[in-house]
Amino acid sequence: TRPGVVECESQPRHGIGTGEVLLRTRITLISPGTGLALYTGTHSALNDPEVTFAKFPFYPGYAAISDVVEVGHDVVDARLQPGSRIYHWGKHCAWTVLRPANDVWISLGEDVAETRVIFARLAQISAVALHRVRAKPDKILVLGAGMIGNFCAQWFGLAPNALIVIQDVNGARLALAARCGISNRISGEGEHAAFFGPGGPDCVVEATGVPALVPDALRWVRRGGDVELE
Repeated sequence: TRPGVVECESQPRHGIGTGEVLLRTRITLISPGTGLALYTGTHSALNDPEVTFAKFPFYPGYAAISDVVEVGHDVVDARLQPGSRIYHWGKHCAWTVLRPANDVWISLGEDVAETRVIFARLAQISAVALHRVRAKPDKILVLGAGMIGNFCAQWFGLAPNALIVIQDVNGARLALAARCGISNRISGEGEHAAFFGPGGPDCVVEATGVPALVPDALRWVRRGGDVELE
């Protein structure tokens, strides 16, 4: 409701109208970066009138997996039947009204592991950096080994012969990056040259959300390279 304050609200369960589906939430995804920035009142968009989502009261939630409970009579999609399981951009609440014609959702098979697929939303956000670069980079430095940075490094690492280096001051995050197959990990800027040489990386991805690192990213990238702000 305001910086430093979280409240749980009880509301009557929604009825459904034309073109709507009632969902019962099974699991939701926490976004530590955005959620913490809003909780602490440090999110850069809180005072920006053009960014309407980052305002108090803020109802958090990035993605959810839910069961279909009730379907409006005019919803004829065979994937939306009572008992069906779907992935959607839901919030941290017990019940949700889905408008399938407008909302983002996909159906899930019985063999899908919820605790894995729930991270698809953050993986999708991280993939933006991969698609925004002007030219395919061969040498990439990712600043921040949180979930967004980790996913960014994994996306760029899909390219054959790509050199991916991830940097973070948190040893536990670097250890997790190693478990995810990111073999080149550093904790300080002095180690950059050992990987990239004097020319620097082709692309620097700033995935911490810390504004103070943007000048560093611009300084470390090679001349004519790309800096992506995630």
